[in-house]
Amino acid sequence: MNNTVPSEGKKIQQNDQFQQGLTMDAKVRYLFVDATSLIRTAIEKHELNTQSADLCAEGVLASILMSSQIKGEERLTVQLESNEPTCRMLCDINSEGGVRVKWIPANLEDQSTPN
Repeated sequence: MNNTVPSEGKKIQQNDQFQQGLTMDAKVRYLFVDATSLIRTAIEKHELNTQSADLCAEGVLASILMSSQIKGEERLTVQLESNEPTCRMLCDINSEGGVRVKWIPANLEDQSTPN
């Protein structure tokens, strides 16, 4: 019998959600994340261009997925730094689904080398 047992979902931001649970008789664990509203808010507040927005979205989603391991009053802080393109991201998440994101710089320039 294939039963799906969802755990309590976390509210990341209004209209966003994070759900996790077990399926296949508790043999498979799943994670579902919809952070569209959160990512749009981060893009707007930081006034990110397309390249910065893409990288920021990937970093935020990776951070939210990693946060599935925190419990109780724990927090997770993910700090990413890159030399090419030169950028930094700080994402802080608590066990209740609260997320803070800082992205620098707002506008990444195309740093690809011409052929």
